[in-house]
Amino acid sequence: MKSDTHFYQIFRKCPNLFADVVPFDKSAGYSFSSRAFKQVDRTYDGLFEPTDKTFPAWVVEFQAAWEVSVYPRLLHEATGLQLEEPDWTIECIIVFLNEGCDPKPYPWHQFARCGNGFRVIYLDVALRELGEDHPLYAVFQPFLEQNEETVKANAAQWLKVIRKAPLAKDERACLEEVFLSWLTQRFKTLSKKEIMKMFGFDTPVEETVFYKEVKQEAWDECEKQSNKRAVNAFEARLKGFLEKGIISEEVYQQEVSAFRAQISGNHGEA
Repeated sequence: MKSDTHFYQIFRKCPNLFADVVPFDKSAGYSFSSRAFKQVDRTYDGLFEPTDKTFPAWVVEFQAAWEVSVYPRLLHEATGLQLEEPDWTIECIIVFLNEGCDPKPYPWHQFARCGNGFRVIYLDVALRELGEDHPLYAVFQPFLEQNEETVKANAAQWLKVIRKAPLAKDERACLEEVFLSWLTQRFKTLSKKEIMKMFGFDTPVEETVFYKEVKQEAWDECEKQSNKRAVNAFEARLKGFLEKGIISEEVYQQEVSAFRAQISGNHGEA
């Protein structure tokens, strides 16, 4: 499956999440870009550039296949960047999908073992260390998990982790987009809509039978007793969607607000 563009997409939109994989000082104001440099006449996989130039810049290579040239290539890139930006401190990171992708060539691999300015990360290990409740762990599972039945069984839970994570709206949208793209690539015989439907989160909540039944029950409650109890009943039932990861927090809030307004408009203040 395609990976480089998605890695770039994730870390461009969510650079601070990379700090959970490779700890660095977030106060430096890092941004992530794919940038061309004249000295090496190529575009880098990724560059984490700090706003505060007293912090190091990180040259990053993402590697999902065995390729012996990745080590000297990264050192070449770092050298070229240092020639263009002589006042910067430059450090290097190779993010391998797993240890099997690491050719460990001599002597270049030894630089990574010394721990000074050159790191090698095995993504599968780093994600396991973050834990199953971390959004990075969740978003990468359709790409990393080899067993398709496991993907099918856990996709809804992974999406729930992403949607409940303390992320900005655009960060969450980015992770959801990558997550669904990898699902689409994983199940090539199905359309994106069919994949989403298979996991139970494609239909807009207001179009589902469940939602219509919940709404009708709330209206019945309103007719029998009070607007307040109707709204409470509606919120409690709709929260089931939220907890299962079928809807996001934003959708939950929008639907609850819309129902409150509708109740108020037809029956007075709730």
